[in-house]
Amino acid sequence: MKTKPLTFLLALTFLFLFGCANIPLTQGGRMVRQIQPDFRNTCKFLGNHSVDSSGFWSSGKAEDYRNTQTTMKNKVAELGGNAYLTTAGFGGLVAVIDFEVYKCPEIQ
Repeated sequence: MKTKPLTFLLALTFLFLFGCANIPLTQGGRMVRQIQPDFRNTCKFLGNHSVDSSGFWSSGKAEDYRNTQTTMKNKVAELGGNAYLTTAGFGGLVAVIDFEVYKCPEIQ
């Protein structure tokens, strides 16, 4: 009866690969916004960064790029920023986003 452990292992692998596809947006990530190049002069520059989808299973679909965007917003908030300016973005088997992090005045 070795088929039950093998079936369980396959099901667990499937859940691991596909069940973790959605990356949650943190509370701080919800407050992050994209800015246009014209507005960066009114904000404090915090650095250049890059994120990619290599931390989760990627299929090259739009959902992978959205997960990478969510990771980027969470990273901006983690670094103390509230805005970003995308400098490059690549879809494909590994979605990659290069971006600049900014701390901008709050919009009232």
